[in-house]
Amino acid sequence: VDLWVYSDDGQFVWLNGNPIVTNKANLCQRYDQGRSSTRIRLKQGINALMVRVGEYWGRWGFVADSLRWRQ
Repeated sequence: VDLWVYSDDGQFVWLNGNPIVTNKANLCQRYDQGRSSTRIRLKQGINALMVRVGEYWGRWGFVADSLRWRQ
């Protein structure tokens, strides 16, 4: 699965306790500027996705999206 994450501002994402995205943005940015993608493998059953969003100034936000791919 390709995982896309968008944030305002910095973002940290863990999948099943393992870090998969680290974006230490210490600046004001919009969602379209704060995007990252990574290919992940999901295990059968439950997968835990944990997100931390850092905010430099003002409002914050986070969006995640996934796209399934075939081997």
